[in-house]
Amino acid sequence: MSEAVKTIEPLKVSIEGNIAAGKSTFLEILAEEMNILAVLEPVSKWQEIKSSSSGLNLLDIFYKDPKRYSYLFQTFAFLSRMQSQLHPYEILEKDTNNKKMFLTNTKTEKAETVIVFERSVLSDRYCFAKNCFETGIMSEVEHKVYETFHTFLVEEFKMLRLNGIIYLRTNPETCVERLKKRNRSEEKDVDKDYLETLHKKHEEWLLEEKTMPVLILDCNDEFEKDPVRRAEMQTQVRDFLKKIR
Repeated sequence: MSEAVKTIEPLKVSIEGNIAAGKSTFLEILAEEMNILAVLEPVSKWQEIKSSSSGLNLLDIFYKDPKRYSYLFQTFAFLSRMQSQLHPYEILEKDTNNKKMFLTNTKTEKAETVIVFERSVLSDRYCFAKNCFETGIMSEVEHKVYETFHTFLVEEFKMLRLNGIIYLRTNPETCVERLKKRNRSEEKDVDKDYLETLHKKHEEWLLEEKTMPVLILDCNDEFEKDPVRRAEMQTQVRDFLKKIR
């Protein structure tokens, strides 16, 4: 009788940071240079849901009228991230807007031992939904309902749990400049004040209330086309993964 094959549970890590901190760029770099499965943020899912009357997508209407749509958007953002974390291979294969990342990932086998997500269901709650509540665009009742189903689902689905977090620490001023450069149409109404409040939420969650291993990478300087800095950051990630394995 042959011996049973031992299944290795993959490490699950998320890259966290403010809007335009450099998360997707850094994740693509890791996917090209390291043997990981990289899962981008499900922005395309938010863009696919559109109003037939206005033609605006879910991300559009959230930024245009956050007080009206914060609960709706945060609920769907949580659902779409949960789908990505529970079924990363299936999500990548179906996400036509992330073909480049899918093709990069197919160079590795499905027995991959490290999965890296761009954001997670945790930042949804402790940064974005919390910020919506504390700034008054999500009501107390809506926030309590959100926290109730979030707690239940994260406890129910053990696969949503992370082994560690990589925090791309970036000043709000830098994020403003990068936001302008990428010029995503839905984000034209995002201002510095909003980025500053989100920065504070990330700092509170990842530096003050830290509940799991966190690797902090300073991303204020441009790193995409700097081979020395890219190599340094990759080395830090490799060391971090070895430490939490």
